[in-house]
Amino acid sequence: MINLLDIHIANLIAAGEVVDRPSSALKEIVENSIDANADIITIEIKGGGISYIRVTDNGDGMTAEDLGRAILRHATSKIKDEKDLEKITTLGFRGEALAAISSVSDIKIFTKIKDAQNGYMLESSSGQNIKISEAGCANGTTVVIERLFSKIPARQKFLKRDITEGMYCKWITEKIALSNPNVSFKFIQDNKQKIFTPGNGNYKDTVYSVFGDETAENLIPVGDFDEKIGDEENIKVYGFVSRIENGQKTRVNENFFVNGRYVYSKTIMTAIEEAYKSISETRTFPICALYVKVDESKVDINVHPQKMEIKFSDEKQVYSAIYYAVKETLGSFFEPDANFASKEKADKKEKQNISYRNQGSEKKERQSENVSETRPLRENSENGISEKTYFYEKQNYKILGEAFFGYILIEKDEKIIIIDKHAAHERIIYDIIIKNAVKNKNSNFKSQLLFVPEELELTPKEAAGILEIEDEIKNLGIIFEWKNDNTLSITEVPSEIGDASAGAIIKEAAYLSSEGISPGQTVFEKLAQISAKKSAACRAAMKSGISDSSENIAWLVEKVLNYENVRYCPHGRPVAFEITKSDIEKQFKR
Repeated sequence: MINLLDIHIANLIAAGEVVDRPSSALKEIVENSIDANADIITIEIKGGGISYIRVTDNGDGMTAEDLGRAILRHATSKIKDEKDLEKITTLGFRGEALAAISSVSDIKIFTKIKDAQNGYMLESSSGQNIKISEAGCANGTTVVIERLFSKIPARQKFLKRDITEGMYCKWITEKIALSNPNVSFKFIQDNKQKIFTPGNGNYKDTVYSVFGDETAENLIPVGDFDEKIGDEENIKVYGFVSRIENGQKTRVNENFFVNGRYVYSKTIMTAIEEAYKSISETRTFPICALYVKVDESKVDINVHPQKMEIKFSDEKQVYSAIYYAVKETLGSFFEPDANFASKEKADKKEKQNISYRNQGSEKKERQSENVSETRPLRENSENGISEKTYFYEKQNYKILGEAFFGYILIEKDEKIIIIDKHAAHERIIYDIIIKNAVKNKNSNFKSQLLFVPEELELTPKEAAGILEIEDEIKNLGIIFEWKNDNTLSITEVPSEIGDASAGAIIKEAAYLSSEGISPGQTVFEKLAQISAKKSAACRAAMKSGISDSSENIAWLVEKVLNYENVRYCPHGRPVAFEITKSDIEKQFKR
């Protein structure tokens, strides 16, 4: 039997798609304010936005008749017929947001149009008992949302702690503020002002207000900031990107805006990252606020309930416009000087020194292994050979030598095995750290106090993620304190991890709560994996292109050939491959 859904049930379903947490409700209300031509918007939240959200604007306001329609489903002033869908110029258009929000909260809306004698107030509780009355209020609209999801326990259980939800509200406010420099935003959380933007139309001032002076000063401008589409391809690219040397380890500070809307776009993301790679072989990600203006008919924003993802009718054209705009900008600013190169070389040398110091702690373990049935290694420098070559025999294999200071050659069972020295050692250290993590998960790592605490700046989204797993991180041995909403002070780290990697571990761990972990794996185990990849696995491992002692080579080969797990490094690269005797003979046509 097929039933027609009650309108209240339909609104609850829509709420699940459009409004899944306080920040998404906040986003919808603020976008309505922008569509109503407001240039001053004040946002107040309490209890992470779960208990209280208030958005006040100085926009056009509504009449009593419009106010009554505002919370009805599919009621909108943005579109009239299907032709309007081909060229959407507003942030909202479906007419679902207020209806969905009002069905899962207690809501009040105060509104007054300019020059009207009276304003009006609408009250509703979970979409029921709707009342409209006259009220004294300022021009514009104020929406108050209270007790979000209070009558829907199933939705409540998916919400995070108040402080975490509050961080998401701050994060989405930053994105909306960056995309609307003509609007002055004020964000107040639990009676404390956290964000203020001037609303003077200056993109640079807005970026400084959101990113902070230190980050913003390292950004370089792209394009001429002319908002009109002026080129023959009808695409305009402008904004700010970080210099090559100021990249970050994650994409968290990549911000993309299309026609004034904050969006996620793989096309834009790939274009800007490839532009960076074309200038320098960097493995970091840019900080950016990149704006794209394109004819509205060439972009589809109606592909996601929350309108965060978009599609372009010509992805290749958009990609090219962004790629070349960013590449040209980077090319004009990228001038590696001697000081930078010297610093880079010095940093590399220091990492190598750390590598050898860490390897020293393993020497006793290597020397204690059974080598009674081995023949000694002979270092050979005949015929001017610069590489070390060995002849080392133990039971069923021989170490023939090392090529390019990076690849070890072994003869075994009528095969030649070639081992990637760095990848193999990296994996062995990785497994040691994982083993220790699991072994010590109930008794905490032993931490060492840092002489100078490390301060770590986080985005609101990162801070929200860390708050969810703070205890697990501290159980790993990384001890920190919150200096403010977005800044940590790391005071202790485990000796296995090292202070140089603690910040990178925290940055990556911030996304565990949103991206999830593998089935059957605990948060702690995932954190241990992250720490292994980010710290000792890379810093302490033998380095390609650097000479190692014959004892170290022998120890490594023994581990690789007799340790079942050593097949791939922590990053997924193969540790070794083999060539059979018959393969070699075929090459010589024997």
